[in-house]
Amino acid sequence: MEEAQNSDNPPPKSFKTSYAKVIQQPVAALFQHVPVQAAKKTFQDDAMRLLAQILAIRIWFRSEWTFDSFHMRVFKWTPNFDPQIESLIAPVWIRLPALPVHLFEKNALFTLATKIGKPLRIDEPTADLSRPVARVCVEIDVTSPKVQAVHLQIEGKTYRQQVIYENCPPYCSSCNHLGLEIANCIVKHNNEKRQIKCGTKSHR
Repeated sequence: MEEAQNSDNPPPKSFKTSYAKVIQQPVAALFQHVPVQAAKKTFQDDAMRLLAQILAIRIWFRSEWTFDSFHMRVFKWTPNFDPQIESLIAPVWIRLPALPVHLFEKNALFTLATKIGKPLRIDEPTADLSRPVARVCVEIDVTSPKVQAVHLQIEGKTYRQQVIYENCPPYCSSCNHLGLEIANCIVKHNNEKRQIKCGTKSHR
C-alpha cells in the first residue's frame, strides 16, 4: 500500500533536475562544439549563478527582514566588515528624465549608470518602454558626492543627462548607522551632553 502511494505521488524533483530537462535542447543548439553533457552542466551552473545574483539583489534591496519576530537588517559584505560599523554601500534607484528612447535598452542604461555607481537592475516599465522616465538601481557609497548629471555623446553632439536620486538613505558618522540622519542621532546628542557637563565642571 505504501509503495502504491509512493508511485502515485512521487517526491518532487529538485529545481536543478527539472531545469535540466527544460534547457537540454537549447543547450544542444547553443553549444554544439562541446559535448552535450558538459554544455548542459555549464548552462545549469550559469543559470543557478544568475538566479543567486538576482535573489541576492532582491534580499539586499529589501534591507529589513523579520523571522519569527526577530528583526534582521541586510548589508553588503565587504572584506573589512565590522559588525559595529554599518556599510556605506546601498542600492539606490535613480531616474533619468528626458533620456532618448533608444537608450532605454538595458546594456545602454548599464553603460550610462557605471558613471554613477555599479548598475544592478532596471525596472519593468523601463524595460517595456511603458514610462517616459528610465529608472536604474545602482550600488553607491551614500557618503560620496552624488553625480548630478552625466554627459552623453550622441552623433558627435554632447548632451547633459540629469540624474535624480530616489530615497537615498542618509548615513550617521557618529554612530555609523545607515538610514539615520546625524541630527537625530542619540549617540551624538549624548556625547554633546557629556561635553557640556565636563565643560561646566571645569569652570567651577
